Amino acid sequence: MQVSGLALGITCGHCDDNLLPFDFHAVGGGVADGVEAVQHKVRETIKYRADLIKICATAGGCCRSATLLRRRSTRWKSSTPSLPTLIASDVGSHGTYFVPTAYLVDWMQANANLPAFYFHKMMDVSAVAKTNARKAIAAHIMVALSTGGSDRVGALETGKWADIIAVEGDPLHDRKLLQHVWFVMKSGVVCKQED
Repeated sequence: MQVSGLALGITCGHCDDNLLPFDFHAVGGGVADGVEAVQHKVRETIKYRADLIKICATAGGCCRSATLLRRRSTRWKSSTPSLPTLIASDVGSHGTYFVPTAYLVDWMQANANLPAFYFHKMMDVSAVAKTNARKAIAAHIMVALSTGGSDRVGALETGKWADIIAVEGDPLHDRKLLQHVWFVMKSGVVCKQED
């Protein structure tokens, strides 16, 4: 796993994600404004053992600090107008990957109890995201998985979720093997099994 820690961004940007009243003066843990603040936040994130620096697209100044400290940086982007610019820019990554966060809308619908305004905004953004996901996959853009992690994944042990896939061979030596998954188990239930 490549662990990023907090996503970094500007005040009032996407990563400054709390809805507390002004009186609290609350700021997201990854918020940084200006060159010195961004440098400090990148160094602090690396101090706590981040493998790479994840930033919201509005915080491009993080990339240089990450590179100086020998960390790759990745950018989170929710819309497409500046996507060609982001792909062309040097953010220290190895190629461009599409990382869909497909589960989020389903989870939010079931658990978040959002105010009507935010619920409708989420549904609008979700519709655009699903359209863009289909376009990206049709264009053969590389897709990667990103997760916040959990104490119920990552091992085959009693009490874990038992989310398992199987391929023929070792995908660590040939990742194309992952293009043909012959066995899938989700939460202990076999979803696919080829002879």
